[in-house]
Amino acid sequence: MADIGEYLYASRRKAGLTQEAASEATGLHVRTIQRYEYGELVCPDDAIWLFAKAYKDPGLCYRALQLDPVYQSILPGYEPSGVPMAALNLMARLHSLEDYANDMITILADGEIDSTEDERWQEITKAVKRLAVACLQVLEAGGGSV
Repeated sequence: MADIGEYLYASRRKAGLTQEAASEATGLHVRTIQRYEYGELVCPDDAIWLFAKAYKDPGLCYRALQLDPVYQSILPGYEPSGVPMAALNLMARLHSLEDYANDMITILADGEIDSTEDERWQEITKAVKRLAVACLQVLEAGGGSV
């Protein structure tokens, strides 16, 4: 997986901006941008948002999010894809979650998950995580505004 500096550099280049133009668009000093891109300085979330907006690349926020250790401990990473593949994956994940609906109702009807239900519940939560990732893929692929 790339680091944030590589993502910033690639996003800026894709936007067709020099570091000087990126400085003007973000209000950040050129040297600060260089240090972020070279990995010499940790890029804070608010700067990532500025870059995503300046580069017209909302996907940059999602790629940066995947680098966060908290995110990594909760959700699996994913590779960016085009809108059609991301949407199809989302539909497949939604469909697979429908298969778990009755089990969710049965497991949660008494307000607790007992030891006989735990294994199935773990399968369900994995499916929910896959759905969350599919949602992120659609958001990243779909562009939109930052």
